[in-house]
Amino acid sequence: MFTYLPIYLSTYLPIYLSTYQFASLFIFLIVCFIYLLKLFIGQKSGC
Repeated sequence: MFTYLPIYLSTYLPIYLSTYQFASLFIFLIVCFIYLLKLFIGQKSGC
């Protein structure tokens, strides 16, 4: 059990980190898109 722990960590941890980076990047892109969309709608309506 404990001998497989380093192997498990070395395989699972990079996947978790890359997934977490992808998720944070995805959230960042969504926030930027919503901000640009609000800016565009605001200019279009003349606010």
